[in-house]
Amino acid sequence: LEGIDTGAIDIAVMVDPEPRQSLVLEPLVTEQEYLVGAVHARLPPEPCRVGDLAGLPMILLPRPAGSRVKLDRMAAEADVTLDVTHEVANVDVVKDFIERGLGYGILPFSSIRPGLAEGRYRAVPLDGLTITRTLVRRADRTPTPAVAELMRLVHDKIDQMIKSGGFGAVTE
Repeated sequence: LEGIDTGAIDIAVMVDPEPRQSLVLEPLVTEQEYLVGAVHARLPPEPCRVGDLAGLPMILLPRPAGSRVKLDRMAAEADVTLDVTHEVANVDVVKDFIERGLGYGILPFSSIRPGLAEGRYRAVPLDGLTITRTLVRRADRTPTPAVAELMRLVHDKIDQMIKSGGFGAVTE
């Protein structure tokens, strides 16, 4: 958010940003998070619940990633201790570690869709865990015509991805 706060950037697409009076938040799409394992990994049956993660070696994004904060909150509420063996700040590295059988990850459908189609890993939805991709801009600035056009293009692209199934089954 620093770039938005300082005015260095005009808009950003973020996952579950914390609301602030200084920001305008426009939810774009909400998508399901999945427990992802290697092709040979043993996955719990659907519906997978946070309690099913106990004892699994987890490869997770670091805090303050929106999905990580929500997952940690869910685990604490369920009195489940997550065995985080790797914290990785890059989704592609998380997927690589999963493919190598180093553990399990929690990722949204849009991040795993190609790998699922190619048979590189398997996944089950994690009940109760979703992320919302949100368009963020400063509240004290009226978007210039160029920024307004960019915002329109972002909305159009997200709509195209929803229609093509890029986010899986989405929640409106």
